[in-house]
Amino acid sequence: MANNSDQHNQSTQKISVKIPHKNWIYILLAGIIILGSGGCIAYQQIFPKNSQLPAVMLIEAATQTVTTPIQGYSAIIQTSDTSQSNAAQTPAALKTVEPGEEPNQPLTIQPTSAMSPAGTPTPTEVPVVIGGADKIAYINEGNVWVANLDGSDLTQLTYTDELKSYLRWLPDGQGLTYISGKCIHTVSLQAEDDIITCFNNATYLGSFEVSPDGKQVAISLDNQLYLLPFDLLQLREAHHHKDLASMATCANLAPYRRNYGRSVRWSKDSKVWAAEVLGVLEDGRRGEMIQVFDVDSCLPNPPVKILFPEPHFTYKGYQTNPTIENFAWNGTSLFAFNDSKRNDGFGDLHIFNMDEYKPMLSINPIRKICCYRDAQWSPDGSYLVFAFQDYLQGSKSTTQLYMVPFSEIGTDTPHDPLPLPVIVNPREKPQPVLRPTLNP
Repeated sequence: MANNSDQHNQSTQKISVKIPHKNWIYILLAGIIILGSGGCIAYQQIFPKNSQLPAVMLIEAATQTVTTPIQGYSAIIQTSDTSQSNAAQTPAALKTVEPGEEPNQPLTIQPTSAMSPAGTPTPTEVPVVIGGADKIAYINEGNVWVANLDGSDLTQLTYTDELKSYLRWLPDGQGLTYISGKCIHTVSLQAEDDIITCFNNATYLGSFEVSPDGKQVAISLDNQLYLLPFDLLQLREAHHHKDLASMATCANLAPYRRNYGRSVRWSKDSKVWAAEVLGVLEDGRRGEMIQVFDVDSCLPNPPVKILFPEPHFTYKGYQTNPTIENFAWNGTSLFAFNDSKRNDGFGDLHIFNMDEYKPMLSINPIRKICCYRDAQWSPDGSYLVFAFQDYLQGSKSTTQLYMVPFSEIGTDTPHDPLPLPVIVNPREKPQPVLRPTLNP
């Protein structure tokens, strides 16, 4: 007790040296001590140990959203009312504070890429977009496959191992159509294969081409072209020529009567056909050619805007074998097509500009050598996708798919194939088709 009394006296003496002994000063000091102790207790109750001050107490309270990039994500920082409690947050929900930055603030993470930083939820994969397309579908080993353009998410959609032709995307981008035998099929991205209809009494089912606006379809049955409304329910009930004719809103184009027709490509505005037809050549023989004409006016013999190859140009082998193996149209002025030199339809690649009547023959963009097939334009017209096999490899040649900028056609720019499996069968018809991005 004596020691405690001595310490108390010493402490009192120290204070008495600096502060005058007046009663009102003692009262003030006692009040400050009491208020300070109460404040500490209140703080500990509101903010337990290891908690952090709410971000909204460190910045001016306001209702606003600030977007900040963070490791491949779009980080949305949202302020909140100061009356809301600061719930416990995981480290992934807090932005690391760098020198000079604002303190931690609550984040709402939204994925913007396929990269997944450690410790964060895996975001939804965002496919790469090239030429206005985000997916490619093609045929290999008699089945339909689909993948992203970087080769990821490669998926087999059919398992029948049967010959398939005329592979096309449906307008909604959620499935494809193709022809097998005398039947028109649809297959969804979930690999649900369904038959739209079959024409068992026909000799040949050639094509099924839906217009870009999704309202019409062109069908070639026994080399007769029909213009019809795109109505799957009605098509399911159509099994004969007369059924197709009864569906048509324009009898003059159900069927088109000027020439036999093999297939059709639509203009971008869904008003014009570029039709592969069997016409009369300059020497009087029959041969395959492309005719471009309007189909929105329902005329019995719509005027032809242009006809080619003849009389505008020809290419090696056309005179002796006037066939067009396959062709593509960008929907305005440019055509791409190939002749046939080997393996049931691979040949030199050609371009024709119908506005300028200008051909680019044997452009052969891969090392300037043969052979190609199944060229298609990208949705925005800036790329060509096609199948290529090196004829120099002879019977050992395999096929790969390429996607080449049209601006580099005719230059010495080297090109790599798309990162997809090699097609081993040299006679396979891959028929690559690009899906327009669903979120342009």
